[in-house]
Order: sequence, then structure tokens, then C-alpha cells
Amino acid sequence: MSPPKEVALLGPEGTHTERALEALTDLLPRGAPRRYLFPVAEVFEYVSTHPEALGVVPVEDSVEGEVPFVLDLLRRYHGLRVLREIRMPVVHHLLARHGELGKIRVVASHHQALSHCRRYLRENLPHAELREMPSTAAAAELAASDPSVAAVAGERAAKIYGLKIVRRNIHDQGLSFTRFFVLGQRPLPGIRPVKTSVLLELAEDRPGILQEILREFSSRGINLTRIESRPDRGVLGEYVFFVDFEGREGERRVEEALRAIEEKRVHVRLLGSYDVREVKGERVKRVSLL
Repeated sequence: MSPPKEVALLGPEGTHTERALEALTDLLPRGAPRRYLFPVAEVFEYVSTHPEALGVVPVEDSVEGEVPFVLDLLRRYHGLRVLREIRMPVVHHLLARHGELGKIRVVASHHQALSHCRRYLRENLPHAELREMPSTAAAAELAASDPSVAAVAGERAAKIYGLKIVRRNIHDQGLSFTRFFVLGQRPLPGIRPVKTSVLLELAEDRPGILQEILREFSSRGINLTRIESRPDRGVLGEYVFFVDFEGREGERRVEEALRAIEEKRVHVRLLGSYDVREVKGERVKRVSLL
């Protein structure tokens, strides 16, 4: 089995996702090529067709919640597994070619970054157009080419695109955190899983089925860390469930719970068992849950 040789991520250079790569130094060779792609769906497509590539995608943030289209892509790409979770604080700054708020006519960024900073932008740039971009770095790239445009992005993007940090820390609710998933086609040696993600698809909806499913976890002392529902292939009123929990594939209590859930006419698809890393400034911290 060949080790990973490259990584695909949301581009262009300078996104918050790129900083999350600090948590992959043990999985990738030094200087491994980076494939900057957008939209995020292209990351899934690339990794699904390149066995020696890893992909890094945002899956949830502490302000806006889950990233719905990423959950949908996880469901669509059956050949990909979650190999690692990365947790990282995200800080938003207002970037521009100059420091004069009065000359800013457009504020550009990814829609989630704009949502994080909506109060600041309403109070300080009430007449500016808010323009959604594929990524924070794409917004910084635009701001570098047009003095009437400011970007909401990180400090790294300011350095890459030669922008001034007009205002620091403009997010409305203090520090926010983003969870990223590292994706690949096969398990990697050396990873010690502490969490698992599964997709639950109901053969039929009936009263109390979700409560029954949850009981199979709780009765075995398995702690759920997230449960999200998504529409089932566009059928109104029918849903699938994404569940994260503490435990690993092959662990007795986990296997018993998943078998018991399948007996309730629920299709269980394992999305991956994985470890967890935290990026804190220049430090990467291993997270122990068990």
C-alpha cells in the first residue's frame, strides 16, 4: 500500500483549510504537492480518482453548524473514507489594499465567513455590497486586484496577496472553531481511531425509530458527538442521518450497536473511524477521547 503523496483542498492558496494542513505532517511527505480546487465538490472528485491523494474539507463550524453540501458529498462518494478529524480556531480579519473604510464598496468572502461577521459589517460598512465567493482566499485575491473591494479572510491570505489588515477579529461571536475531515480511499497505518462516523438510511419511517436507534448507542455507553439529518434524495419528509460517536470500528460495543440498528431495517454505512487533531497556532495537539 503506497502512502499518500499529495493533498487536495479548497483554493486558491491562503484559505483557512490550508492552515489545517499543519495537522497532516505525519501523513504526508515533506513538500507534498497541494492541489487547490474549487468548489469543494472538486476535492471529492479528485480524491476519488487519485488513490494516493488525501482531501481536506470543512464539515462543521461552531457558529453556523454543519456544512450541508459536504454531508451530501460524503453520501455520494462511496469510495471515500474519513481518516482524520481536524479542529481549528478560525479568525476573520478585514483585508484591503488600503486602510480607509470609506473607500470600500464591496466586502467579499465565503458565505460562512460573511455570516460570522454580519454585525460588524452592518455597523461599520452599512453601504457595502456583501459578495459571496468560493473561498476566503478567492475573496482576498479579488481584493488585491480592486481597491474598492475588501475581503474577510485570515492573516495568511493578507500576506500572500499583499493586503493590509484593516481591522482584526471582526467576527461577531468571539473565536469560532471549524471541524475538517481528511478523506482518502483507504485506511492509513499508524492512525489510532477514537471516533467513528456513520450514515443511517431508514428503509421505512415509523414513530419512535430515531429514539430506538439512539437507545442502541446509549445503552452501551457510546457517546454521540453529533447527529445531523439531511433530506433523502429530495423526497419531502424523508431523511437520512449522519452520526458521529466516540468509539472505533471493530470495537465490540460499537459492532453490537450497529448490528442492532441494522436489525431495525436501517442501512448502516460506515464513513470512517479516525483520530482527532487540533491546530492551535503553530502547535498541533493529539486529542484523546477514550
